Amino acid sequence: MDLRAARRLGVGAPAPGRTSRCLPAGRASRAPTVRPPRRQPRGREHGAPVHRGGDAWPRGRPRRPGARRPRGGPALRPPLAAGAYARRAGPAGRCGRDRCVRGAGPARSRRRSRTADGPARRRRLVLWSSVRRRAAWTVVSALLSVGLGALVVLRAAEWLPVLVLLVVGLLVTTALTGARRLGALLLGPPAWVLSAVRGLPLLQRTLATTRGHRLLWPVVRTVVLSAVALVVFGGLFASGDAVFGAWVDRLLPDVDLVLADTLVLRAFLWFFVAGVVLAGTYLALNPPPVERAATPSPRTVTRPWEWAVPVGAVVAVLLGFLVAQASAMWGGHDFVRRSTGLTYAEYVHQGFAQLTVATALTLGTIGLAGRVAPRRTRGDRLLLRALLGTLGVLTLVVVASALFRMAVYQEAYGYTVTRVLVDLFELWLGLVVVMVLVAGVRLSGRWVPRAALLAGASMLLALGVADPEARVAGANIERYEQTGRLDLVYLASLGPDATPVIAERLPDQLAACVLANLRHDTDPDPLWGWNLGRARAAEAVPAGSDAQSPPEEGGQGCLRVIGEDGR
Repeated sequence: MDLRAARRLGVGAPAPGRTSRCLPAGRASRAPTVRPPRRQPRGREHGAPVHRGGDAWPRGRPRRPGARRPRGGPALRPPLAAGAYARRAGPAGRCGRDRCVRGAGPARSRRRSRTADGPARRRRLVLWSSVRRRAAWTVVSALLSVGLGALVVLRAAEWLPVLVLLVVGLLVTTALTGARRLGALLLGPPAWVLSAVRGLPLLQRTLATTRGHRLLWPVVRTVVLSAVALVVFGGLFASGDAVFGAWVDRLLPDVDLVLADTLVLRAFLWFFVAGVVLAGTYLALNPPPVERAATPSPRTVTRPWEWAVPVGAVVAVLLGFLVAQASAMWGGHDFVRRSTGLTYAEYVHQGFAQLTVATALTLGTIGLAGRVAPRRTRGDRLLLRALLGTLGVLTLVVVASALFRMAVYQEAYGYTVTRVLVDLFELWLGLVVVMVLVAGVRLSGRWVPRAALLAGASMLLALGVADPEARVAGANIERYEQTGRLDLVYLASLGPDATPVIAERLPDQLAACVLANLRHDTDPDPLWGWNLGRARAAEAVPAGSDAQSPPEEGGQGCLRVIGEDGR
């Protein structure tokens, strides 16, 4: 044993040749007996404090005489416990200095990570805060929603934002709830509305948390109460005394009634949009199980003829309709007039709406038959594919007939935006029928509702990019150049998107008559309300240009219809 170890243990080494006074006689020549150091309790290595489930004196602070031992509350005990019992969790039973003495380090690091993650959570949007934000359908829905939302800035048509909001709402709710079946897709928008009610407890807890703020709510209460007192008492005294009322009029600025109404409307819209966004955020964080809440699948029938006979009846009716269509096509206008007493244009226009409804009902028939038909044997599956495939093909013929009827009617009476939208809807129905036929090959149509929604949103996006009002105006002008027939009243009813085409392609006199109704739309928009369609219309029609006023009905001046009685 060396001298340093002996001094560390408090034992003095005897000088050579001398007998230590601490040792008995006769044992001077032997080395002093050194006892091993007393084993310290766990957690006491390197001078760390011992945690016995109670209070502990923190290391690093000298204990003054008379000072009380700090109580280990909930915030102090876990770090001390982590430092005292770090040896148990250490590798190979070792206890390092940082683990035993600085046990509060891990707790501090965890607290720091939570604080740094807070701003990232607050920056999330509705789709970004969804639990399904990494799904492919969510990404596609977000891209389509952004593209459809851009149409509101690019086009000035008043009907386009309505369709955009409907389609974007379906896309967002489908992405947030993960709906796949048709019933689940239809439950998505009601789930968004009900999220405003489901989120009320969370809003109450949030307000209760912020109510404990020492400065925020006192300032808010003071401002609100002061404003109410000023309005109530100031209004009473201003209306009761003329001099005081004159002073109040001088102090308050003059506010235009139109500007005041606009501000009130904008405030209401802001409040409404904020509520919609908050409800959508709650729907993204807590999506309801719409797939389980949708209508359950009906029981399959036991006998194949229970579903085959009704479907066969529909097939027979469609075959009779196709025979009638072939007779009218081969017989021509004379056959139609002799058989019905109608012109061919009246004949094709009369049944277009009915054909569109029949197409939608046929799709419903195919879907219902596919759910109730048995598929146990190979014969059942073959019968299902044969009947539903025949019904789908005949439905495609009905779609083609409806599109042909609308094309003939537009050639006879002109083009309108409504007819273009109906054509687009009928074309979308035909595309859905094709999807159903493809799904019938494997008798699995789980993907059809989402694919139909994706196709509809894509077609609406393509329609908005194509500028439908400008194309309708151009088609009517081409028809006027070929036939000499034009409905000036309808051209004047089109929005600013059609103004550049009308000003460029119509003769000056007719263009002046049509653009007279658009004079109030040539004023420049403010920055927050800028629109590409209105900006192009303002460039096409200068504010100082002369134009005739639109005539009253039965008056002279600009003609209402050229060469026909418009329909």
